[in-house]
Amino acid sequence: MFEQIVSLLNRIVWSPALVILLVGAGLYFTLRTRFVQVRRFGLMILCSGCYNVFDAAGGEMIYAGAPALGENYVGFTQAAVDSVLPGFGGTFVSIALVFFVFTTVMAYYFYGETSIITLFEGHPERKKVEQACIWTFRFVLLGMAVFGSLREYEQSLRKDPEK
Repeated sequence: MFEQIVSLLNRIVWSPALVILLVGAGLYFTLRTRFVQVRRFGLMILCSGCYNVFDAAGGEMIYAGAPALGENYVGFTQAAVDSVLPGFGGTFVSIALVFFVFTTVMAYYFYGETSIITLFEGHPERKKVEQACIWTFRFVLLGMAVFGSLREYEQSLRKDPEK
């Protein structure tokens, strides 16, 4: 009974009509506001003065709005938000990154699993092979996430050995 209710709600919520409506609304408001989410992001960093300008030829710093940040690009965004809302920059960027990373990994997982299912569509005798491919894909994706995070952590330790 519970599974039927969840299944019914799932079909209603994730119907193609709703997905088209959401994407359409997103495109409409993006065009209506003339890509405000893209245009204003750089403006926020410029207005806050939390940026550095490097010479393209020699790599020498021409303008040092945030010299301590060096090439820490996440730090620029944190400093920009911090200059407008003090004490909130690090929290905001951390929460935003968690959501962006999570949704990106979920999208890649969905694309991959859907592709595997499509490859084996119409071959009921290959159901075991399909399941084996899906589980292999899951472990590979999980392994890549763990490897990437450990590698990034290791590189951060090399840059800042005090951690």
